[in-house]
Amino acid sequence: MTWAEHLDAAAEIQAIAACTAPGELIFSADPYHLGSAADPHRVDGPGQPRWREPVAGDGDHAINTTFDLRFGTFAHPWEDSLCVWGADLLQETQGSAGRRAAAAAHRRPGEPGQLRRTCCGCPRVRGDPHMSYQVGLDLGSAGTTVATERGVTTATRRHPHAPAKEIAQLLDDLTARYGEASSRVAMTHPLSWPHEHLEQLRQDLIDEGRADVLFVPAPHAAAIAFDACAGMPEHSAVAVFDFGATAADVTMLRKQGVFLLAGRPERVDIGGFDLDDLVVEHVTAKIGTHSPELVRSCVEAKELLGSYPEVRIPVVVGAEVREVRLSRLEFEAIIRPSVELAVAALERVVRAAGLCEPDVILLVGGSARIPLVVKEITERLGIPVLRAPDGAAATGAFLEARQLEPEPADEPTVWVPAPREEAKLERRIPTTPFIAAGLLAVAVMGGWAAHEAMNQPKVMMETTSVELAPPGTAVLPRF
Repeated sequence: MTWAEHLDAAAEIQAIAACTAPGELIFSADPYHLGSAADPHRVDGPGQPRWREPVAGDGDHAINTTFDLRFGTFAHPWEDSLCVWGADLLQETQGSAGRRAAAAAHRRPGEPGQLRRTCCGCPRVRGDPHMSYQVGLDLGSAGTTVATERGVTTATRRHPHAPAKEIAQLLDDLTARYGEASSRVAMTHPLSWPHEHLEQLRQDLIDEGRADVLFVPAPHAAAIAFDACAGMPEHSAVAVFDFGATAADVTMLRKQGVFLLAGRPERVDIGGFDLDDLVVEHVTAKIGTHSPELVRSCVEAKELLGSYPEVRIPVVVGAEVREVRLSRLEFEAIIRPSVELAVAALERVVRAAGLCEPDVILLVGGSARIPLVVKEITERLGIPVLRAPDGAAATGAFLEARQLEPEPADEPTVWVPAPREEAKLERRIPTTPFIAAGLLAVAVMGGWAAHEAMNQPKVMMETTSVELAPPGTAVLPRF
């Protein structure tokens, strides 16, 4: 069934609860998060926690089933479909679906709640032109990265505390720039976000008219972009070390058709903003003054020290302009304790994976460019380290969106087979009399040969013995 037209997710949860005995658990899972279990009679009620795994999924595949698999649901959000099995659950679901279908049948074409499609079968919204490109978004704390088939761009966030509004405005800008709306949008999110946060963001996007945005975990998006370039073999593993502006996220992923979690991820609340504060405190202690201009200069100096051994920071003190020198060695001594804490989290995740040791460690985020980070990881783990290019997460989201909905052809063609021409039957000479005559001739000849063989005179064979003289003595010739 298609839930966009005939399914109410809340009613489906009620149907699951109606088929479940009190105290029985429903097990939920999706490809990007750890599984969970809950008693449906003790969720989504007054004063009760919310259902952790939405039946329709948060842009991901989602499965909900009992321990014995006697009934359950499997959501495929990109096909906009829900698979329901089990006689009891099917009976409960059909009542809800029937009511939804009846309501949908009274809607006029183009009213909200109906799914319209283009001539090539791709979903579209009424009033939008035919859509032909995909968008990947990565909303970071320091900026928003947008990836399309035309490249990757990064801009400062205009609505830091309103991500749905930020996304809607970015997509409006792309529509105005390209002259058409995008066919599919995928955005990244931290793996540590709870389902409640994703549900709230989904609702905010619906309020902004962007209900078709897919959610892709940031480490999975980075791994997808890396796999597109490197071509990781099946069953290989990668550790994604995302050292961003606000935190360091460590995730182990194994490629099994798609990228799946291979262990428990870990998050350390140390990021680039904390390193900026350490540099500002160090420089302020040297000159005894503090200003917004000094903070901006220290942030720029931190970024430049990844490429230069020394940076001179201009400081205005009264009417005098001074310079504060900051070397890379001095900078590494300042941030080393923080970097060691982040790398220690990576080491714990890798060690906990056991036999699933990563083949490579993929560095993502602005703070991952610091040479000390690569040096610490190499010395402590001895695993190859690669830096992901800028915008890797947004690129991975774009690739996921493009894979889920390929770009349609301008003029779809349909192959129609030519009508088959029936071959004219030719008049043939019957062969049955000839075959019968041949068999008769063979039988007659065989009988005659047998008769002649029986009338031949018999030859009597007698056995006689011949006695040979005993052999004599062999005489060798003399020389």
